[in-house]
Amino acid sequence: MVKIKMGFSCSSKLALQNFVVGILCIIAFSLPVCAQQRSSSITIKPVIGAHALIDQGHLLHDRLYGVDLAFQKNLEDNIPEWARIARAKSYGLELVVRNFDNFKGVGDTITNSLGSAFGLLAQIEISVLKLGKAEIVFTPAAGASYSNKTFFTHPDNRFIGSHINEMLKADLGLQIPLSQNFKLLTGIGYVHLSNGGYLVPNGGLNTVNAYIGAKITPGQKVKESGEKPNKSSGLKIRPFQTLQRNSFEFMAGFGQRGVFEQKRAKYRSAFFAGYNFYMNDLVTIKTGVDAIYYYTVFDPSDVSETFQNYGTSFDRWRTGLSLSSDFNFWRVTINTQIGKYIHYNRFFKNATWYWG
Repeated sequence: MVKIKMGFSCSSKLALQNFVVGILCIIAFSLPVCAQQRSSSITIKPVIGAHALIDQGHLLHDRLYGVDLAFQKNLEDNIPEWARIARAKSYGLELVVRNFDNFKGVGDTITNSLGSAFGLLAQIEISVLKLGKAEIVFTPAAGASYSNKTFFTHPDNRFIGSHINEMLKADLGLQIPLSQNFKLLTGIGYVHLSNGGYLVPNGGLNTVNAYIGAKITPGQKVKESGEKPNKSSGLKIRPFQTLQRNSFEFMAGFGQRGVFEQKRAKYRSAFFAGYNFYMNDLVTIKTGVDAIYYYTVFDPSDVSETFQNYGTSFDRWRTGLSLSSDFNFWRVTINTQIGKYIHYNRFFKNATWYWG
């Protein structure tokens, strides 16, 4: 089987993919997934944390505050195959609020310049380990966020270049049931904020946090030991399945990277040709050739207009070999990739690998 894809590629492939994932999940979650009614939960997690920018000083010193609010749908009844393999317990939408104004940076240069971020993310809750009635869970999430302060509104802010950014989040926590409908939550988390170079400067923010919260499942019914599982209404929805174990894929995209300290960009096209191997309903392994075509190359006499950080190239083409994996959550796919450049006449000679 041969697949051909067209798309839009940003300078940070991961940034664009996770932004799209968040939008797709919002749409997907609004559709009926199966005929059986599932219980719903609400989680509330106040957080306190710090930034994790080792090269910026003040590592874990500057405080951040925020809150996470999530609405989750239970997956433990009529569980689809991908969820069974992933040990997924639930999926949902999460509102993430973070206040970064206490971050000081090097020499206290960015105090009150970073503002706050408000994110809407799609999340999946995965069971890691059961400890009696308690349980350790891992909750990755991805989506889009809005930042109220950027470099263009507060020039001391060298980390956030645009109001709209991608937001990646991961929590590892302990859930302790205190009653049928109430669980105590505690754990640690990580949040990444960036626009992938759409507008620069864009250093991005990496933060860590701890939380204590609650998970409420109103009206949850406990099945008696002899009670039979609920029957569906008779409506059968055929699960999405890959048709073949092997396939070839061709993809083309178009994207941009911002000009330094300007609200305009330089453009490029991206191409991929590769082989896909479907391991199961959850994981696909991919390998292939990546190529980028630059419409503007680096000109040493015009650095401010043509410098593109680690993407700065003296030639119009750069190519590489990559190995990647797709994680297929129903009709939503998250991709991770690592690659080695074959040809890249680059400004930074140590930029020999790429990932996303």
